[in-house]
Amino acid sequence: MRLITFCLQVILISAMAAHTEIDLTGKWVGEVTGQDGKHIISFVLKTEGDKVTGTEGRSNGADVPIQDGRLDGNTLTFVVNRNIGDRVLVLDYTGKVAEGKIDFVVKPRGNGWTTQVTAVRQK
Repeated sequence: MRLITFCLQVILISAMAAHTEIDLTGKWVGEVTGQDGKHIISFVLKTEGDKVTGTEGRSNGADVPIQDGRLDGNTLTFVVNRNIGDRVLVLDYTGKVAEGKIDFVVKPRGNGWTTQVTAVRQK
């Protein structure tokens, strides 16, 4: 009986730890290489449960809001619409959250390439 009680406690504690929310609120900064060289990229994020809001900014452009931001476990996804000249570039971000950093894969819609960006939390 004690073994069963102990096992149930371990399962309960494990389940509670798995549902601990990750708080991404704050500023995150990384570097991205584009056609015109390297640029600083920043994210100002706010988490509320699994919903993520905020902005993406670059040293060569204005801050734009992130859309459809979601956090599922340690996976962060969102979309950014960036105006480039007379067209809109839609970027799909998928990031893996780890200790003090987010490793993103960025995929422009309608284009076959991807790029990777690591953003670190600013204090």
